Amino acid sequence: AAAAAIVVAVPFLRQAPPDLVLQTQAGGSRVFALGRTGSVQLAPSSRLIVKSNDATRLELAEGAAFFSVPHDPGRSITIKAGSYAVTDIGTTFGVNLAGGGLVVGVSQGKVAVIPAGTGQSIAVSAGQQLAASASGDIRLSAVRPGDVASWRNGRLVYENAEIATVAADISRFSRKRIVVDPSLRSRRFSGVLTIGDGSRLLQTFQALTPFVAHPEGDRVRISAARTR
Repeated sequence: AAAAAIVVAVPFLRQAPPDLVLQTQAGGSRVFALGRTGSVQLAPSSRLIVKSNDATRLELAEGAAFFSVPHDPGRSITIKAGSYAVTDIGTTFGVNLAGGGLVVGVSQGKVAVIPAGTGQSIAVSAGQQLAASASGDIRLSAVRPGDVASWRNGRLVYENAEIATVAADISRFSRKRIVVDPSLRSRRFSGVLTIGDGSRLLQTFQALTPFVAHPEGDRVRISAARTR
C-alpha cells in the first residue's frame, strides 16, 4: 500500500521591527539622520518616534522638530503630532507640539496637515504657518521662512501665538515647569524672546506682557496681573 504524504505549508511570520526613539534632554538640541528620508533637528526636551524603524512613518510625541526632507515624488513621509498628521514629499518645515496645540511652519516647499477624523487636508506652503489650538481652532498665517523653528537660531519668534504655546516653549528652554492660568487661554502674544541659556526667558516674557509669574512649589504659574 502506498502512503500519501500531506505537506502543510505554514507561513513564516516576521515580527515588525521595534520603534526607534530619538530624544533630547533639557538644554540641548540634536540633529538625527533619517537615512534617505533626510534629517531632523530636535529642540531640547523633545521626542520623535520612528515607527517600526521606518523613517517615513514618524510620531512627534513631545516638543519641537525641524525636518529637512529631499524632494522625492515617489516617496512621502507622515508625521503624527497629537491629533494631526503632517505629510510631505520633500521640503523643510518645523513642527511644534506644545500646550495641547500644534504649530507647523514651512520654510521651503509645501506640506499637508490633516486633522484626525476629518479627512480634510490643509495645504501649508513656504512662508505659511498653521496654528491649531487645543480646542481645534485652526489659523493659517504668513511667516518669514527664517522664523520657522527660530529656536535653531537662538530666538523664539511669535506672531499671535497662544500663551500656552509660549509657556511650553519657555519651559523647554528654561528647564522650569510652567503652567498657564485658565483665564489666559484666549490671550495671545506677538514678540521675540532671546533664548540665551534660558534663565531669563520668563523674566523677559513678563517684561513684554501684562502677565505675572508666581512660584507654586515645583512649578511656576503665569496669570494676569492684578489691577489696583
